[in-house]
Amino acid sequence: MIGTQELILIFAVILLSFGARRQPEFAHSPGKSAG
Repeated sequence: MIGTQELILIFAVILLSFGARRQPEFAHSPGKSAG
């Protein structure tokens, strides 16, 4: 059975892999998410 730490680790890896491809988009997103 997968634990919470494993899920967080997998999610973080997926998020980082997406972030590496979409760096320019994430550069503008903090302003949008902040409000």
